[in-house]
Amino acid sequence: MGLEKKTTRWILHDVSPHDRTGHQSAILEHSEFKEPKIKDVEEWFLNHEDPNRNHFASKNINHKRMNEISRKPFVVFFSSSDDEVAAIASEWDSPWGNQLAAVKNLMDIFAEQDKYHLVIRVHPNQGNKSKSDKDAWNRLDAKKNTFIFSYSESVDSYELMRLSTAVLTHGSTMGVEAAFRKKPQAFLSPTRFDQIIPVVKLNDKTAVKNWLENLRELEDSLDEREYMGSILWANCMLTAGSNWKYVCTRLKSGRLVGFLEGESLRPMPFFLAVTRIYVSSYRRLVENRLNFFKWN
Repeated sequence: MGLEKKTTRWILHDVSPHDRTGHQSAILEHSEFKEPKIKDVEEWFLNHEDPNRNHFASKNINHKRMNEISRKPFVVFFSSSDDEVAAIASEWDSPWGNQLAAVKNLMDIFAEQDKYHLVIRVHPNQGNKSKSDKDAWNRLDAKKNTFIFSYSESVDSYELMRLSTAVLTHGSTMGVEAAFRKKPQAFLSPTRFDQIIPVVKLNDKTAVKNWLENLRELEDSLDEREYMGSILWANCMLTAGSNWKYVCTRLKSGRLVGFLEGESLRPMPFFLAVTRIYVSSYRRLVENRLNFFKWN
């Protein structure tokens, strides 16, 4: 699902992505002296759909379920991992509060109308988060006109996007993917790309309802600036930044690995496995202790 970090190199940027406006200004400045190569940009986006290149991608689709969903035109909401869209400054604050609150409000809105279905695709990386985070998403109950694809389900998110009438996001870089594919969309919060991809922001239930009522008209009046913004974003991810001075990278067993003076910086598989088991066990222990104090 968004792969802005997965490039063929390790790089350093002068402006942090956490600086929402500064980062986008840097992208625009970069485009002034580094003209995008459309062929390379298209390949970059299409590679995201390849499960061999993107471990969050899948070619699986439940045709029986899709037939049920497609009985009405549908809007698909792509989530991000909660920690990836957490606000770190007031400029990132969402009028909906957090992402889960936005999703619950969306379900209420779609339950009150009969023109569209809502499809919620929970980001697969949510399965790597804490038990409490996973439980919060697992407790989501689909309401009328809503279908939920859990983080544990293997489904082709790009096929969902292609078949949808429009896309909604709360910070997910699937918003960039939608802009490249010229799909009508709206944002529910500030994002890292909302200045270069000028999409309408929906700040409350009334705004969402009005957006739905005018959605068919939006399909016929797409803003070319959205598509061009996705091109500038991809161009920056492909060509901007400074190479590391002492570390070089090369593909090893399909993975990009750093090397310092010929020595791999990636730990041996055995140590990785032991570390992951330890971290998982320790996290589970801490969560159990926190739950104990919570309920006692």
